[in-house]
Amino acid sequence: MRTTTATAITSTRNNIRGKVKEVDKVYFSNKEAAAYLGVNTDFMKTLRENALISFYKVRNTVFYKKTELDRMVERGKVI
Repeated sequence: MRTTTATAITSTRNNIRGKVKEVDKVYFSNKEAAAYLGVNTDFMKTLRENALISFYKVRNTVFYKKTELDRMVERGKVI
């Protein structure tokens, strides 16, 4: 009886996983944003200091919106 219950639980978990879609990231940390753009973190700091990019700060962590990073690339500010 235990193996049947374990099999049912495993089957249920697999069905649930199949229905969950992966979510694209909306916000990137400073390191993630730098890697996404192919620049270093010092460049990201320069962009922030010169108000060339909007950012969010939660405690001591800086975040960037993916759409804003994409917009910068489209405008040709980051190559």
